[in-house]
Amino acid sequence: MKKTVLTIVALLCTALTVSAQSDEPGKELRMNTGFWSTSFYVGEEKVTSKEFTNIVKQKENAYQVFKSGKNLNTTGVVLGAVGGFCFGYDLVSRIGGGKGNTGMLIGGGVVAVGGIVCDLLGEAKMKKAINLFNGENTACSLHLEASSSGMGLCLNF
Repeated sequence: MKKTVLTIVALLCTALTVSAQSDEPGKELRMNTGFWSTSFYVGEEKVTSKEFTNIVKQKENAYQVFKSGKNLNTTGVVLGAVGGFCFGYDLVSRIGGGKGNTGMLIGGGVVAVGGIVCDLLGEAKMKKAINLFNGENTACSLHLEASSSGMGLCLNF
């Protein structure tokens, strides 16, 4: 009985490991985002944005999502910069003793917040495209979990 259970668990672990691997070993794509920049990696090698995009083009569905995310991200950065400038300019004007323009202050703030939202949505789409390229099934995981009745193998999907 114990051998049967162990065999089934071993086969299940192997199946999950194999299904989560990339189609092309060594070409696992990653994207690290920071406050000022985004870094792209193929395996452990850092590549430029253009090189990364050319690699993603190998899978059409991933490329379409990546391109859409990149455009949304760029739009967000531009809107955030313009809105932030308008908001900041009016705010500094008021601090300096000027009358200011309430429409510019509110409009700049709204555009800046909209830009931040677009930026974050674009980043999420680019990460989704990378997961599509890598062939990851992020909805399925296998791990050990403790509960009130003891220790057990937990499969989430």
